[in-house]
Amino acid sequence: MKKGNYPPPSLSSKCLPSPRIASTASFFSLFVFALSANALPAILLRASKDLSVDFTTLAQVSALQFTGFLFAAIAGGIIADHVGKKRVLQSACGFLLAGAVAWSVASNFLTACIGGVLMGIGGGVLESMSSTVLSDLFPDRRKFYLNLSQAFYCLGAILGPAIMSTLLPLGISWRVCFMGVAVAALVLLTLYSKSTLPIPTSLERIQPAALKVMVKKSSFTLPCAALFCYVLTESSIVIYANTYLQTVHNAPEHWAIASLSLFWFTMMLGRWACTKIPEQASYGTSTAALLIAAASMLILQQWAESWQVSLMLFSLTGLTFSGVWPLIIGMSATRNPLYSGTVLGSTIAVGSLGCIMAPSLVTVLLGIVAEKNVFPLMATPLLVAAFIIIQITHRINKGNSPSPVSQL
Repeated sequence: MKKGNYPPPSLSSKCLPSPRIASTASFFSLFVFALSANALPAILLRASKDLSVDFTTLAQVSALQFTGFLFAAIAGGIIADHVGKKRVLQSACGFLLAGAVAWSVASNFLTACIGGVLMGIGGGVLESMSSTVLSDLFPDRRKFYLNLSQAFYCLGAILGPAIMSTLLPLGISWRVCFMGVAVAALVLLTLYSKSTLPIPTSLERIQPAALKVMVKKSSFTLPCAALFCYVLTESSIVIYANTYLQTVHNAPEHWAIASLSLFWFTMMLGRWACTKIPEQASYGTSTAALLIAAASMLILQQWAESWQVSLMLFSLTGLTFSGVWPLIIGMSATRNPLYSGTVLGSTIAVGSLGCIMAPSLVTVLLGIVAEKNVFPLMATPLLVAAFIIIQITHRINKGNSPSPVSQL
């Protein structure tokens, strides 16, 4: 396929007079979502003591948060393809604000659960719809803008734990983190209120029959499966790395918390690098290679004898993770150009099942294997995801898909 010959964008995108405010809001959405999604892992041990809840139990709030994320991403995408993305995104900011406030005043486990669900609903819409907005605005540069937006996500994921690793040892309450998320949600609501995002016409609104056909297509289901496997492992690292470094390797608290920042920092560097990949290049083999490299880093954790080596391996895992999520999302968007809100919302929602299952999976593994073996076992989903990506590439090479290999 020649450069510039891409599938048509969603019909709504042609109505946008200027993408500046909408794209700025979309980038900031990923930043704010990262702050909210990575808040609990950074403060898990401190919050569990204050709320008198075992840390493995409190970690389940993350599963509740991403349960809200899952349903919101699916419902938000479908609703956005009917009433417009702007209204859905404004509502998401309100949910995120309410959830952050609930967490900041939480005095028991129930309030924390409510806060987690509300933040998950807001986050599910913010991540899925902001990625969709960028995909619609820039259909001929999806790989660049999706990688760039995920670099903003990494920036938020870096700053949250980094700030907490500095403030918590000084005696400052972990509640400050959620107060900051609330303020950021207000700023984001202002940005979306000033943005221009059109309401879909009657011809652009997804119908039940079209939805039924879409969910049966391999161009939709296979990227969903690969994304789920990837997110399952990524979430397990984010949830457990801090505790793992402290309990297995006796790492200092500030370094253990900072491991999350280093993980996301190296991922951000990788995503900045991935913005340079030519739009017309093939990414199937590259994505699989990144997944296999990441699996190797986790397998090597079994032989790490110090917290410094373990921390280095987590950082290298982040680097190898860098391009996987945006490349899979770009693959799905390119192969399913219509009903972008529903397609990407549903794909990201399926991926979020990995976030929901990760806390329970880690808890089960801790009960049946030595702690040192948890991360080597978590390499398995990455290898499965690599196999799926290879299968997608193979199908396209054999001409069994309407989408050319250059669009991977």
